[in-house]
Amino acid sequence: QFEFQPLSRLTTVLGGRVQSTTAATRATPNLSTALVTGTDRTAVWSANALYRVASSLNAIVSVGRGLRAPNLVERFFDGPTPEGNAYQRANAGLTAESSINLDLGLRARRGIWYGESFVFRNNLDDAIKAVATGNTVSGRPEYKNQNVAHLRVDGLEMLAGARVPAGWDGSLSYTRIIGHNISDPGSPIGDSYSSKVVGDVAYRRPSDRFMLGYRVRYQSDQKDVIIGPNPIGSVIPAFTVHSARGSLRLMDRGRIHNRLTITVDNIGNRLYAEFPNASFFRPEPGRSMSIALTNAF
Repeated sequence: QFEFQPLSRLTTVLGGRVQSTTAATRATPNLSTALVTGTDRTAVWSANALYRVASSLNAIVSVGRGLRAPNLVERFFDGPTPEGNAYQRANAGLTAESSINLDLGLRARRGIWYGESFVFRNNLDDAIKAVATGNTVSGRPEYKNQNVAHLRVDGLEMLAGARVPAGWDGSLSYTRIIGHNISDPGSPIGDSYSSKVVGDVAYRRPSDRFMLGYRVRYQSDQKDVIIGPNPIGSVIPAFTVHSARGSLRLMDRGRIHNRLTITVDNIGNRLYAEFPNASFFRPEPGRSMSIALTNAF
């Protein structure tokens, strides 16, 4: 990775790497399936530029090439899906997804206020999607992960917030994502939310003794057709979830710092599903609480 500053207001960063991913099956008792090996190898790169328009405003451009090799479940899993509504057939011949990604945006900070806005376009080749084979296994529809040629995802991300020296921090963000199946426009790719709004407010004691926070997240419905039979139809409904968190710094011992964190998720006990679970509507947990003790040194 190299960083250049051809102008006093302009900073550029160029980077690249060569990566190789190999997945292979091994001899397993009671399984006679032939052993297979898959390898994906390529070069990926990125080019970034930041231009200081003003002392409190930066313009950012980023373009890069990415690669995602099929994971073990996509390549090798063969059996009923965890939801029990379908049967997934293994496809060891999957190849890696590749992409060209472009981001354009503005980032600003003035006094206690900060904000940013980005638009992006991701073009994916050999995208991996679960596709119905038309067959059934024990009465369940059969699906198989396949490389489905060319997809495109366009998006918008916006964030605005304020950070007060007294310890208050609040932010509001909006995200919009639109997917297109370029190779087969008649086959939508509804595998993500269409839009999302997140509001967050937190108070942190200036001495860092304790912190309290609250978050509200709204996700709109997704009208794209999703794969497989499901109990909710072709439109995944919108939902709103609330969560609260708090942390307390406990007694420090020398350079060892201890912090107790408590989080309450889905306060309203809402029935909803996140992607990719929405394809067969595997619900997320209801109201739940987690407690963590963190030691740092």
